[in-house]
Amino acid sequence: MKFNLLLPLLPQKAREERVTQQGFHLIEILITLVIVFILTTMSLPIYSHYMVSTRRLAAKTALSTLSIAMERYHFLHDSYENATLEQLHLQNTANTQDYQLQIQRANQQTYQIAAIPQNNQAQKDQHCGALILNEKGERSITGSGTHEECW
Repeated sequence: MKFNLLLPLLPQKAREERVTQQGFHLIEILITLVIVFILTTMSLPIYSHYMVSTRRLAAKTALSTLSIAMERYHFLHDSYENATLEQLHLQNTANTQDYQLQIQRANQQTYQIAAIPQNNQAQKDQHCGALILNEKGERSITGSGTHEECW
């Protein structure tokens, strides 16, 4: 508004530029959209990988919690046998959409527990597959990845 008052005081060329430049050109908007599209395309795989790793970390935490509960159960019952997720109050520890906790083997002195990927996580994390932990704290995986990458 203030510039309109000063418009008669500007030289002729400056007045013409001021009057004709109102808004963006179509090419400027298209270039901006292309840049946003390129940045989005580049960042989406990075974000997807980050989410897979984050869900795997949540599964590792749930396995550690289950391992502690198994040790507590062994202390009280002098055996790992008959331990269930319900008895250990851990049926909802892991996000059921991403991983399913499972007691694969439990006998007098040993156990093996696993976090098995589900749905989208199973498709995107085939490299690691299921995360497995036993009573000795030994960790393994069912996928083709390395121990260092997955644990």
